[in-house]
Amino acid sequence: MQPPILPPVDSRPLRLTAHQVVLSKTKKFNLYLPPGFEITVAVQGLKRSRFMARSPDGRVFVTDMFNRTDIRKGAVYALDGFDTNSGKFNKVTPYLKNLRNPNSIAFYTDRQR
Repeated sequence: MQPPILPPVDSRPLRLTAHQVVLSKTKKFNLYLPPGFEITVAVQGLKRSRFMARSPDGRVFVTDMFNRTDIRKGAVYALDGFDTNSGKFNKVTPYLKNLRNPNSIAFYTDRQR
């Protein structure tokens, strides 16, 4: 059997466009995105969000470190009620609190076939 023939790789440089992200009056930064991509702040009030996962029931969970020096205030939040018009979640619910810098989150489903 012969290996599949792959299409040629597009070697043109990717042109990224700066999109300003405003977190507060004093916290702003540029995020460079490829054409056709947009970004909005979907939830505010978290400290150091790191990882997200969608649960089997469709909710989004996010891990949040409080800061690098306090390792007892980490949390996992459930984000609910995403509004496609505003690009924001309507509800942020603490799911687990007082964690030691939560890093990752995953869900296991035992699906029988």
